[in-house]
Amino acid sequence: MLVSVEGRMGMGKTLTATYFGVKEHQENGKRIFATYHLHGVKYEYLTLETFYKLFTNAEQGITELSHCVFLLDEAYLFMDSRLSSSQINRLFNAFTFQSRKREVDIFLTTHDIMRIDRRIRSNIDIRISCRFNPTTQRVTLRMRDMHTGWRKRVLISAPAVYPYYSTEEIVRPQGKAYRIKQADLL
Repeated sequence: MLVSVEGRMGMGKTLTATYFGVKEHQENGKRIFATYHLHGVKYEYLTLETFYKLFTNAEQGITELSHCVFLLDEAYLFMDSRLSSSQINRLFNAFTFQSRKREVDIFLTTHDIMRIDRRIRSNIDIRISCRFNPTTQRVTLRMRDMHTGWRKRVLISAPAVYPYYSTEEIVRPQGKAYRIKQADLL
């Protein structure tokens, strides 16, 4: 399942992705891969380089990439619409298209859905809009299934999720910052 978590800065996008990732781990035993650091839960830190290795190893049958959750904070760093023909975008496209068969849930956060590659956007199953209320310390989620039109509103208590991640962590830029060969990104 591919889920976009959208909203302005400080509205609870990362909190929402963390909430659902931790919930899937605790209730269904799913492995967590995250582009930011988590606390108090087992996870694997994901960079562009580690995703590339994971995916290519999975394609060769070396590792298993199934029954897991991907938490991609600032997802445009991985799947920028301006780099739609890059190899890493093509890998992410292939991976998202196989996510149902692999029992993989992908939560991507973004402040602007148009920054995400259009092939990824067209395959989003659920869109979540976040709004944080500093007075009540709750995040209101407006969820919509893009295939059926189903809608739901959910409230999350922010203090219950804060122990799992740092709200101040900056997601590192991808690509050259991790010394991935330029050819791998084209």
